Amino acid sequence: MSRRFALNSILGALAGISVTIGSFISGVLVAQALGVEGIGAVAYIIWLVQITAPIIDLGAASTITRFVPELTGQGNARQADLLSRFIYRILLASVAVTGCLFALIFHNELLSKLIWEPLVERGSGTGDSSHLWILIIAFVSTQTLGAYTNGYFRGSQAFGLLARLAALSFICQIAAVVAGAWLFGIEGALAGYMIGQVIPALASLRFLGGASGLDRALLRRAGRYSAYAWAANVANAFVWSRIEIFFLGNSWGNEAVGIFSVALALTSLAFQGPMMLTTGILPMLSEHRGREDLTMMKLACGTGTRLLALLVMPSCLGMAAVMPVILPMIYGADFAPAVPAAIVLVCAAAISATTVVGTNFVLAMERNDFVFFSSLFGAVIVTLAGMFMIPVFGVMGAAVVRASIQIILVICGAWFIVVRLRCPLPFAALGRIALAAMLCAAAAAGCVAVIPSPVSLIVAIPVGMVSYLLALRWLRAVPESDIQMLSGLVDMTPAFVRLPTGNLLKLISG
Repeated sequence: MSRRFALNSILGALAGISVTIGSFISGVLVAQALGVEGIGAVAYIIWLVQITAPIIDLGAASTITRFVPELTGQGNARQADLLSRFIYRILLASVAVTGCLFALIFHNELLSKLIWEPLVERGSGTGDSSHLWILIIAFVSTQTLGAYTNGYFRGSQAFGLLARLAALSFICQIAAVVAGAWLFGIEGALAGYMIGQVIPALASLRFLGGASGLDRALLRRAGRYSAYAWAANVANAFVWSRIEIFFLGNSWGNEAVGIFSVALALTSLAFQGPMMLTTGILPMLSEHRGREDLTMMKLACGTGTRLLALLVMPSCLGMAAVMPVILPMIYGADFAPAVPAAIVLVCAAAISATTVVGTNFVLAMERNDFVFFSSLFGAVIVTLAGMFMIPVFGVMGAAVVRASIQIILVICGAWFIVVRLRCPLPFAALGRIALAAMLCAAAAAGCVAVIPSPVSLIVAIPVGMVSYLLALRWLRAVPESDIQMLSGLVDMTPAFVRLPTGNLLKLISG
């Protein structure tokens, strides 16, 4: 693992953490300002935006992230630039057509009654959606164009720019959400979230310009990849982008949506930090693919999966252990009913989040056809389960449906990587890491049980961390090769980081 990849991973993680923390803090502020039903209405519209954005994206961001590093690795930066400009023109046309369709649906009496009123008015909180259509168009447009900018920066491995852009967006979003929620309620909060996407959306204007001279063979490859990426992203939106919110909103109302969205927010907080360290994986794998270095790709996949599990599993299971204390402490006692659902979701995330590196390996091999078909399978199952389980079991039913589908897709993905792509996964090491994380969670849960108040966190967190490190040493869960690689990365850090981290690695290695 090169010095450049380590630096890219750190900068990519900083960018991702800015986005995650920004969304989390925004959610907490909205909950404090608008209450359970208010945050439910906001979460419903954000879900609608998250469902719509992949449809109008046409796979553009995924395609540019995949092909720019390959072309750059081949020394063909001009074709990478031309491809970026060509795809951007198509994306702009898609955004413009979508805006016209939204306006038509809202202003046409028949279409408004058939589509707009049953789908959107629930998100207004008051039933007045006269201004929402403009806000949703702006939100979807900035989200889509901003995602394209971020995809290009990841593909070109300009992670320094990505981190700075994310930091600016973080500041703008927090300030706008606070002002909007307190001054203008639900619509103000939504406008605040949208403003957080404006800077990366404006940065996408750099891709305006001609694309003459683009290689036709490359265009055909990119077109095929984009088609499958688009279809996979749309299907993924139903599996991963909170489709349960739609069924909860229909059958249980905005209060249930608010409870479920809070459970999801704390789940994301548990695993997003470690996962952001993988933002440089796809560009690196694609670069190796451009050089036809499959051996290095498979090695990176196995090692990356193992190291990601090393961080994600204790983070998620530890969060599950302290959830009865930390959720009401952050959001207030009104949100306490979200605790059981949050525990189910965060435990499932401990498994599903470890597959991110494997998914990037599949994408780098240009097998996003599998991602599409598996996501379509998951979308069908989650829709059927949502129709029959969520109306009966409510928030807990939504959590169980989401967790079950994610684990099923993890099993399918692992089979495809090992059997079809012939890339071994470190199942034995993952099992030992999972056991160590369970011991960590058990120790933390014991502290919470003995001291059932926020004070318990002062004891539970350090006890859980020490238990995890000792369990890793006892189980010999981390191979010596990983210890040596991590030691090499730690040697590049400042002394105040290098010394304690180096001692921890020695403790783990035994």
